[in-house]
Amino acid sequence: VSEKLARFEETLALLSSAFGAVFFVPGNHDLWCRKDGSEGADSVAKLERLERVCESLGVLTTPQRVSVGGSQVAVVPLLSFYHASFDTEPDVTRLRLPSARASVSDYKATRWPEPLECG
Repeated sequence: VSEKLARFEETLALLSSAFGAVFFVPGNHDLWCRKDGSEGADSVAKLERLERVCESLGVLTTPQRVSVGGSQVAVVPLLSFYHASFDTEPDVTRLRLPSARASVSDYKATRWPEPLECG
């Protein structure tokens, strides 16, 4: 939704007022931390703040069954993140490409407490 907590809350409030059920699963940008620590000391603390906002707005973050067109559908939000060990493809050597760590903002913008890490 947004790396900024205020925009996140504003967006989910708008969605909650427009729809009967709103689910949220954090993406990588949602877990980015501000350098000043104002939105959480690390990405886990930020996730906890996001979950409190969701709870206050009635936004669902856990598995639920919902009715859709007379049928029951299970919605199962999965929280996951990637790690460099998941990348088993060979490196592209014919092109001059920067490393993922150098070019992907997640390595700099997320902060994980020990023993968690972002690849």
